[in-house]
Amino acid sequence: MYTPQIAVNGQDNRSWLSDARFKNEIASINRMPAKAEIRLAVNSHTLKSVQVSTNIKTAEAGPLVYYLALQENNLQSTVNAGENRGELLRHDYVVRQWLGPFKVGADGKTNESHEIHFQPAWKQRDLSVVAFVQNPVTGEILQALTLGLCE
Repeated sequence: MYTPQIAVNGQDNRSWLSDARFKNEIASINRMPAKAEIRLAVNSHTLKSVQVSTNIKTAEAGPLVYYLALQENNLQSTVNAGENRGELLRHDYVVRQWLGPFKVGADGKTNESHEIHFQPAWKQRDLSVVAFVQNPVTGEILQALTLGLCE
């Protein structure tokens, strides 16, 4: 482990040191067809929680799992010490809550609901739910999807 570290498809990736090389790698991955289909839907949404239904279909063999994460954008923090003292840092894609792993059925299908509780300080207009299906043996991500929440 080291900082900063980037993992792509569950593997350590240092190509980010070259912006062009990293963008090419990500573009290459994004051109590949997804190996899983994820459908997310908001079943109910209150000031305290959101209930999300997760429908997954895949033809991939083997033990598969999926994860959910609640992320928030547009956060800020002020650095109080060190060489960046007094600087205002902006943060996006901050994971506020991590759920899983949940098993995908042996038939490659799953249809479940999950309730995610909010903390009062979180700005709901900046929250979204992320789902991804992963092969836990290889670390490969078969598909990932983001669903923005509305207030």
